[in-house]
Amino acid sequence: MAPKTCFPPIHTISTEALLKVLGGLAGFKRVVVEIGCGPGSLLIAMALSSDTEYFIGTDISDECIKAARVNSILNRVYSKTDFIVCDSGSCIRDNSAELCYTNPPFLPYDLRDQLDLPFAGGRDLKTAIRMIRDCFRVSKRGGLVFYTLSDLSTGLRLKARGRIILEASGLGDRVYVFASRR
Repeated sequence: MAPKTCFPPIHTISTEALLKVLGGLAGFKRVVVEIGCGPGSLLIAMALSSDTEYFIGTDISDECIKAARVNSILNRVYSKTDFIVCDSGSCIRDNSAELCYTNPPFLPYDLRDQLDLPFAGGRDLKTAIRMIRDCFRVSKRGGLVFYTLSDLSTGLRLKARGRIILEASGLGDRVYVFASRR
């Protein structure tokens, strides 16, 4: 279930690339956070395939969070997931997660209406940058941070914190999954 104002996670290059990376991870016992979880697809997939105790997803959209809660019930992971409406990761404590990831809106244009929420990263990418910074802030020292960006964000190969661990072709762009330790 995904309302119109949520990022449609099915068959998108960035979501599939991030899922490929996250699906190969194990050993996170305590807390995993997703900033900008939309309808919860990635977080629920991790909760289904992991023995991690607790998963937290945030999103600015009340509709997306409601959908994420319903999806977690339908997938029987509600008892180990929480979904919170907040701007980026502002509601999450510093140094609280072993793993934090985000698939932020990375297209360089400003928000015009609610339907742009999943895609509009801001002309200067302020939304994407804030979400990535929040991932670093909420991760514990030594914790892992993963995020996606596209070369459409700058028109050039990106220089970002961390290293590229996966590269995928989109429709006329390249999508990168970055990894870093805090």
